[in-house]
Amino acid sequence: MIEYTFSEEQKNILKQPFYIAEISCNHMGDHDILTKSVAVAFESGAHSVKLQSSTPDSLTRNFDKAEFYVNKTDSPWNGRHLYNLYIETCTPLDWPIEFINEYKKSKKIVFSTPFSPDMVDMLEKNASPDYYKVSSIDWNYIDLIQRCCDTNKPVFISLVKPSEQLPALLKFGFKNLIPMLCISQYPSKPEHLDFSELIYLKQYEIFGFSDHSMTSSLSSLAISHGATVIEKHFMLNDKIVSADAHFSLTPSEFKDQTEQWDEIFLASRSSSTDTTIPIGRAIYFDRDVCAGEILTRDMLCVIRPGGGISPLQLGSFVGGKIKKDIKRGDQLQLDNISS
Repeated sequence: MIEYTFSEEQKNILKQPFYIAEISCNHMGDHDILTKSVAVAFESGAHSVKLQSSTPDSLTRNFDKAEFYVNKTDSPWNGRHLYNLYIETCTPLDWPIEFINEYKKSKKIVFSTPFSPDMVDMLEKNASPDYYKVSSIDWNYIDLIQRCCDTNKPVFISLVKPSEQLPALLKFGFKNLIPMLCISQYPSKPEHLDFSELIYLKQYEIFGFSDHSMTSSLSSLAISHGATVIEKHFMLNDKIVSADAHFSLTPSEFKDQTEQWDEIFLASRSSSTDTTIPIGRAIYFDRDVCAGEILTRDMLCVIRPGGGISPLQLGSFVGGKIKKDIKRGDQLQLDNISS
């Protein structure tokens, strides 16, 4: 299991639906777009908004070797050098600090994904966010994970195969990890999910799903199997042009999906005591019957309204002797029959 050193209050928050709107590079380098995006994300059902704290050099190096170029024909980034791509997508370092501090005033949660230990130090010194996130690609960056965990705050970590990755990480003694099943397809589709990995995570007290799909289905499935933390990429509108826009939700899409997840969370954990079994149908005589006749099935009908002898007991009375004259429409009663 995973040990937590953060507060019970934080733990209880994460045991309820906790929806993260990931802005990533959908601000297009425009501070005004980011300002509007964060505000609208909260209006659209987000419990928290996540930004990113990185520089190109905290992610890679400008080495001219083949492995530093994206080589996936189905990727919108195919052929791009990673360093140049990150120059375009990195958020200015002071923006996460600004928004974390600004939204603390209204008791709303903005936090960030740091991509190096010094980014964690910078965030702790200048903003002290409530949460940290480790991206799926950084799952084996031990120094980064350790620095995040040392803050004694919840650390969301995306894992594409948690049944293998999480045990390997826990051997290092990491505390405070909140595993998030992640599909490394952008956008992801139902056929990309390894359902067994979702079932694996059910053994942990708190877990989530980092969802890069465009529909609500995969997150709905995760919630119905115990996930409480859901992360989706978010953009201000469908006019956003960025490296992540093609798998990001608009405000109306995000709001619609979070409302569905709320209903699924409630239904999947409901054990209502208001439900009562209906009385059901009852047994009536379908014709006149004389005393002394042997009761046969064709004398009877099972109809509404209910009450009296349950039709579940019908077989135990067929073959008995009628004790008195019966009129069509009379309900079968115990004193009508002798065994």
